[in-house]
Amino acid sequence: LATVSIRADGSSRYSEGQKWGTFPSASLAWRLSEEQFIKDIAFISDLKLRAGYGETGSTAISPYYTLNQLESTKIVLGDALATAYAPTTRLAGPLKWETTAQADIGLDIGFLENRFSLSVDYYVKNTRDLLNRVPLPSSQGYAYTIQNIGEVQNKGFEFSANAVLTEGAFKWDVSGNLSVNRNKVVKLYGGNDVLGQAVDISVINDNINLLREGEPIGTFFGYIEKGYDATGKIVYEDFNDNGTRDLGDKRIIGNPHPDFIYGLNSNMSFKNFELNIFIQGSQGNDIFNVSAVNQTLDYGQALNMPREVYENHWTPENPNAKYPVISRSTSTQVSDRFVEDGSYLRFKNIQLSYNLPVDNLKLSWLSKAQIYVSGQNLITFTDYSWYDPEINSYGGDESIIRIGIDHYSYPTSKSMTVGLRLGF
Repeated sequence: LATVSIRADGSSRYSEGQKWGTFPSASLAWRLSEEQFIKDIAFISDLKLRAGYGETGSTAISPYYTLNQLESTKIVLGDALATAYAPTTRLAGPLKWETTAQADIGLDIGFLENRFSLSVDYYVKNTRDLLNRVPLPSSQGYAYTIQNIGEVQNKGFEFSANAVLTEGAFKWDVSGNLSVNRNKVVKLYGGNDVLGQAVDISVINDNINLLREGEPIGTFFGYIEKGYDATGKIVYEDFNDNGTRDLGDKRIIGNPHPDFIYGLNSNMSFKNFELNIFIQGSQGNDIFNVSAVNQTLDYGQALNMPREVYENHWTPENPNAKYPVISRSTSTQVSDRFVEDGSYLRFKNIQLSYNLPVDNLKLSWLSKAQIYVSGQNLITFTDYSWYDPEINSYGGDESIIRIGIDHYSYPTSKSMTVGLRLGF
């Protein structure tokens, strides 16, 4: 099997001579199960090897970014208020398409008339000519410009499996999937780090996330604690030995990306009863718990705090306590103290239903009647200390960098539903 395509996309958002992008793709597959040497293997019902490569473009900028723009403001002329126009703080520049290229190789296999099936994929995805914000020296009169500089790579495995088991009136259809992805920043402007937008709360105002060549997008960047001083105040590692706490003392303290994510969907039926269970999980990702900063270390605001702050804070008799001395002059920093394991397993949905025997009612207008009870997010297994491990507090333009942060995220609600489904 072979498929080949090529497309050309045009956008007025890009510069003259760069408005069009050409994006090819091709895929090949070999259905091995149609070959005689596989047909002779009775328990293999389907076997296909496939590979593909393709490119796509992105218009990840607003219109007119290649043009010098004016913005309006108000000024006083004489004794009157007038509208004026001045250049923006962004310097226009030549721009072209941001391109993502992905290669994939996969295998599909089915056993025993496809009662058992498995799919495995390995992929490498590179995004080049990233449209990045580049800061400019104030002497130029502009704060920043947008340039096609940067490259990001994602690669990993995806697994999915399905099984159908039957025994008399009992039927069980179960499917699962697992995804392993490794993300890496390959290239940045001048090889320089890019800090995510600062998080500003009452006791800290600092950057948490970082873009750095060779590291995952949005990795956590902060200070490392090494204990308490003689008065119970937090002491941070001084890696550059200059006696002050500065950017040179910051280190990578966490990774918001999971080692793998997974899901399981189970449908069991016996006569008129059906049981559906959907499970979802994430393993190995870190969460930066901004919620815990104020709620455990801001002693000057009369806030509610966890009981353990009172029970396990520094005193001369408890020098290795979890929390420092209770003091209104506590100095708090973005540090490894607030990085927690965000792994979780959650029962997203559990539903038990009963199909009423409508055929016995002999009603021509009623084809189906089902009574069900279901529960959403009833059970979660996690070591995360706050409300909900399934979080991402910040969205918008900075969401690609500011990820894995819990800042009073509203928890996923638990709910119970009882209902009746009718088919006519």
